[in-house]
Amino acid sequence: MPRLLADLTPLRVSPAYRRLWLGLGVSNLGSQLTVVAVGLQVYAITGSTFAVGVLGMFALVPLVLLGLYGGALVDAFDRRKVALLASAALWVITGLIFLQAALGLDNVWVLYVLIAVQSAAFAINNPARTAIIPRLVPARLLAPANALQTLSMSIALTVGPLAGAFLVAASGFASAYAIDFVLFTFALWALWRLPRCPRSRRPPTPPSPRRSSASCTTARAAPRARPTARSSCRRGGRWSVSVRCSRACATSGRAPTSA
Repeated sequence: MPRLLADLTPLRVSPAYRRLWLGLGVSNLGSQLTVVAVGLQVYAITGSTFAVGVLGMFALVPLVLLGLYGGALVDAFDRRKVALLASAALWVITGLIFLQAALGLDNVWVLYVLIAVQSAAFAINNPARTAIIPRLVPARLLAPANALQTLSMSIALTVGPLAGAFLVAASGFASAYAIDFVLFTFALWALWRLPRCPRSRRPPTPPSPRRSSASCTTARAAPRARPTARSSCRRGGRWSVSVRCSRACATSGRAPTSA
């Protein structure tokens, strides 16, 4: 029965990981509120499902393009600083999304631009947050820690859209964005309290040319494998693999010779 339950050991042994897990779990829930509310707001402004699909394109393209460089930035700089700066950018963008709804701008291109910038910041923030986890827990607890992160994200993906739809129907778009803005503050607080996560100082050393040439020389100087008894028996200038020749070589007690 205990194997069916989540392993909470990383939350008990690492206070830094516990703060990060709580902060990211709450902020992920708020992010799903915004995801649903933005789509509903675009449809309310334009009345077009095509415009909602274009919103998905503005969210996907920056995520794919900058996702290729997010990991490189994480490896080159302090992971905590990268995650903190990207999260601060996301927090500001969430505030701007709330502001446009509160002012009643009703401009779909404003939403397109804000969502594109938000996706670009998320493409850098997500690898940085993921790369911080191995610095907070021992290696033996890395699998349970990743499982807890997946569990938290699954809960946010399940509860967030439902709550977002109810909030929009009950009190409008601005309320959903405001709650996301407040909940994202917990993620900033958790990242601010983390210890420094500098990049590794030992880059991988390439093999030296002298060592490579020595290995190639050794490989060329290695003796070739001797032919087997079956392949060394020849008859009439041709290699024979017949059972009769093999038995003859074995019965004579001598090493098989070439004819």
